[in-house]
Amino acid sequence: MGVPPHAYLRRRRLSEAARRLRDRVSVTDACFGSGFQNLSHFTRQFCREFGINPSVYARQDKHRAGDL
Repeated sequence: MGVPPHAYLRRRRLSEAARRLRDRVSVTDACFGSGFQNLSHFTRQFCREFGINPSVYARQDKHRAGDL
């Protein structure tokens, strides 16, 4: 995969969390449902990976869905 196992797992968990947020799950449920144990750590990692806060990500996706 070209990345250390821990980084790979973190990316997979963050991708799962993003999918959950697109499915309109709460940030807290997306955090714990994707395998994170700490909400503030999840938020920092999500921002680092996607460049946006998970709650903002969820709101933006909802607005995009309304445009369809």
